[in-house]
Amino acid sequence: MYYSKEILDEYIDVLNRPKFRINSEMINDVIRYIVENGIEITPENKDILMIDMKDKPFYELVMDEQIDNAKLVTGNIKHFPIQTNIMTPSQFMEMYNKNL
Repeated sequence: MYYSKEILDEYIDVLNRPKFRINSEMINDVIRYIVENGIEITPENKDILMIDMKDKPFYELVMDEQIDNAKLVTGNIKHFPIQTNIMTPSQFMEMYNKNL
């Protein structure tokens, strides 16, 4: 799992939204897990306009040349340019199951 500082900031922001009712200890555990088990990347800035500019760090990470064969799994696929490595959770599971 790859991450960047901007992605961690977005996760913290989203997970702290009142509608999710996630306690701060659980949020801290999730972030700690990502940091301890993932690989931090500082992706190259891409000059691209996105439907939701908060999605840009995710796009920059998955398109970064430092990462070979990266996949971005998102429920907001329509917010991203069409790329074969950007997929919905169901598309990812289909690909995963084919490769078992």
